[in-house]
Amino acid sequence: MRRILGLAVVTLAGAVALEQFGFLNSRWGGGPRGSPVEQPSIGGVNLSPDASFRGLDGDLPSPIFGFLVLGATVLLALLVANVRRSSLGQRMLAVRSNERAAAAAGINVRNTKLAGFGIAAFIAGMAGALYAYNFGSVSSSRFGAVAALGLIAFAYFGGITMVSGAVIAGIGATEGLLPHAFDEWFGLNGNWALLIGGFALIITLLVNPEGIAGTGYKKKQEKLRREAAGISRPSPITALLAKARR
Repeated sequence: MRRILGLAVVTLAGAVALEQFGFLNSRWGGGPRGSPVEQPSIGGVNLSPDASFRGLDGDLPSPIFGFLVLGATVLLALLVANVRRSSLGQRMLAVRSNERAAAAAGINVRNTKLAGFGIAAFIAGMAGALYAYNFGSVSSSRFGAVAALGLIAFAYFGGITMVSGAVIAGIGATEGLLPHAFDEWFGLNGNWALLIGGFALIITLLVNPEGIAGTGYKKKQEKLRREAAGISRPSPITALLAKARR
């Protein structure tokens, strides 16, 4: 646990350093004003949010960019799922469970961690590129350390042990479906979504350490094992009576 906390502190310090000396430094091409981004196109087909789409008015955004984001999300989810099933994924799970035991079993802990960081950086880079295409520009305010902490909180809330946890996190993250619904129905902006996400993270850490997706998968597997063994789950009243008899 001490090594994990140290890694988290060093990572946060590195993110703040890059933000201050890189993203906010106008001499290196950064700055708060941002830089325009060329809109995506494949074979001359405009895939940007402002692309024309037959059947929609000019005030409505084009769904073409949404299909592009959906396709990229599905491909990245398949990539993570295949990595999880591969020998590299098994080594990652072993390192996450117990580094010393994994090293004793002949697993190179350093190379495994570097591979995990590389895959995570690739996925984050793809997400950042799509995020920039959505707004048409890149600015330091959208990629700050505080915003990254908010995304990490929603990812942990959704479930970092499952691919489906990323989908749940995306629904609840800023500019997701839930914050959009709160804004449309109750007039609550994105700051309220971050506040709700913070409270949800605290509850998740106390009640469901594996997140919503991980806890749901664990309960499903336990139910399948009980059904295979022919054991029914006792009711709460039966459990209380059994404890009282002891």
